[in-house]
Amino acid sequence: MATGPTNLLLEHVRNLLGETKLRQLTDRQLLDCYISQRDEAAFAKLVERHGPMVLRVCQRILHEPHSAEDAFQSPSTNGGLPIWRAN
Repeated sequence: MATGPTNLLLEHVRNLLGETKLRQLTDRQLLDCYISQRDEAAFAKLVERHGPMVLRVCQRILHEPHSAEDAFQSPSTNGGLPIWRAN
């Protein structure tokens, strides 16, 4: 069994392959992965794609940076996820 640096290299390669796969998925596919498997990497990719836009909408509506950040990260009753992440 491989140990040390070899394990780190294998983990890095797996991460790169996973990232490539995630990049190819549609938003709907990523959302399905997150909902059905609680795939955090799929959710992170959605946040990477859409988080900045959602934050800008919060900023435009609230006109106060701290309130916008709070709204962006605010937990809802849907599993403790921020409201915008629930749908």
